[in-house]
This record gives sequence, structure tokens and C-alpha cells, in this order.
Amino acid sequence: MKEILLMALILSAQFAFGQDEDGPCGDGSHGRQHSNGGGFVADSATVSPSAIVYPRASVCGRAKVLDYALIGGLASVMGDAVIYDKAMILGSVAIMGHARVGGRAIINENAIIYDHAKVDDHARVFGNASVSGNATITGQTVISGNAKIYENARVSDDADVYGNAQVFGNAVIFGNADIAGDIKVSGEGRICASYTGTWITTDMCN
Repeated sequence: MKEILLMALILSAQFAFGQDEDGPCGDGSHGRQHSNGGGFVADSATVSPSAIVYPRASVCGRAKVLDYALIGGLASVMGDAVIYDKAMILGSVAIMGHARVGGRAIINENAIIYDHAKVDDHARVFGNASVSGNATITGQTVISGNAKIYENARVSDDADVYGNAQVFGNAVIFGNADIAGDIKVSGEGRICASYTGTWITTDMCN
């Protein structure tokens, strides 16, 4: 339900772009077109001259887009989120809260990154996947489908998490792990290779 409300907020903001007095951020924020790409940047937000914000994208709230980061498509970056290095935010993605996305990470399609989540290195998050809480996604990880990574979970290395998989608690997914279907990994669960099951709460790597 929380994610549905978040996406409703983003969609309403996107619909407002150039058509409604509430503006692209949906809250009446004053702003400007970014000199590198032409997208909307609220006066309260910070975007480096070297960063790109394309015409239909928006940077709202106190969000920061730094370095050579790129915001494209209908993507929205808001709240206190920070996008840095050469990260790319595309599609209809929403980045909010205190989320951080850096390195050469790519967030695309309808993915949502929020709370204090961090995505870095060459990680990719797309589809309808979400990363929230204090979750950390690094390495060359791919998170896709309807996967949910939240609480204090960590996913790294070359791991793939997709389907309806959920990784939460203090779970750690790493190595060449392949997590799919309706599997849940929580508690102190650790997976480092392809695994099938329903609910994992223990270390499967020893």
C-alpha cells in the first residue's frame, strides 16, 4: 500500500508538469529549467552544471543531483535523495526520502528507491522492484521484476533477485546468488548461490 501511494504521488506530479499550477513537483514549488537537459529543478534542490536532467524529468524538494549523474524519462528525484557519480535514473522511477544512488548504477522502468536505501557501483534496479529501509545494493547486482529489498538487507557481487522475491531483516545475498519466484530471505539468512525454497532465515553458504 505504501508503494502504491508513493507511485500515485509521482504520477500526479508528472501529470502536472507544464499543465497545472502545482508544477512538476506537485506542490507548487518554484523552479527553473536545468541548463543541461532542460528538466525541472525546484529552487530548493541542487543540481550540478555537469549533471543532466532531461525535459520530462524533475528534481524536487531538497534533492541533490551531483557530478555527472543523469535523470531522464519521467523520473522524479525528491525529498533529501542524492544522486551522484555517473548514476542514471530513467523511466518512471521515483527516488525519494534519504535514498542515495551513485557509482554507475542504473535505475529504470517503474522502480522505487526510498527511505535510507543505497544503490551503488554497477547495480541495476528495474521493473517494479523496490529498495527501501536501510537496504544496500552494490556490485553488479540486478534487482528486477516485483522484487522487494528492505529493512537492513544487503545484496552485492553478481547476485540477481527477481520475480516476487523479498529480501529483508538482516539478510545478505552475495556471490552468484540467484533468487527468484516467491522466496523470502530474512532474519540472518545468507545466500551465495542459486537457491530455491520458500522462506530462508539461516546461513545457506556454510
